[in-house]
Amino acid sequence: MEYLQKHRTVGISMHPDLEKRAKAQATSLGLKFSPYVTLCIEAEMRGMVNILNKATEKGNSAIAYAQNYMENKSTSEDLCSSIEFVLRELKVDYTRNIHIDSLLADFGINTSSGLIALECCPHIHTHYSLALG
Repeated sequence: MEYLQKHRTVGISMHPDLEKRAKAQATSLGLKFSPYVTLCIEAEMRGMVNILNKATEKGNSAIAYAQNYMENKSTSEDLCSSIEFVLRELKVDYTRNIHIDSLLADFGINTSSGLIALECCPHIHTHYSLALG
C-alpha cells in the first residue's frame, strides 16, 4: 500500500528569484512554502505540467502577435511618412494625427468641399473594414 508509506524529506535548490516567486505564490494561496513546492512537484510528476505548456504557448502566441503588430506599425509609419512627404511636395493643406469627433485619423486634408480623413493602412487585406471606412 503505497499511500501508507511515510514521506521522505528531501532538499531542493532553486534560484533566489524563483524561490521568492514561489514563496509569494504559496502565500497568495494560503499555503506554507514547503507544502506548496511539494504540490508543484507532485503535479509535475502526475503529468499536469501541460498546464504550464499551455500558458507558455499563449505567451509565445502573445509575443508573436506583438512582434507582428510592431512590424505592421513600422510599415504603417513608413507609409505615413511617405504620404506626408507627397502631401508636402504637392503643398496640400493637411493636419497630421487629427481628431474628428471621437476618432483619430493619420491625416486630415482640408478641401473646398470639407475635410477628408486619411488613414494609413498598408495591409488592407487584414484591415478591410478600416480601408473601406
